[in-house]
Amino acid sequence: MPLGSVITVDLWDDALPLDNGGRLRDGSYLTHELDPFAEPDSSEKIETLLSSIAQSDYLILASRRAWAVIPRLDDR
Repeated sequence: MPLGSVITVDLWDDALPLDNGGRLRDGSYLTHELDPFAEPDSSEKIETLLSSIAQSDYLILASRRAWAVIPRLDDR
């Protein structure tokens, strides 16, 4: 990942090696946390999540914690 990239992670997922400043320990990346379970589903929540993702260079789901709740196209 290039220096200065914005990485979005799930607030409740296993974290990458982050410090409390929202940067990797070497200070090279900015991180943004999503909290997709914070409030009931709504069109406003979807817009907020999509906007956050659109401002990111990378979206990382570091564990399989949300495996059962993430919809899959082949399940439809």
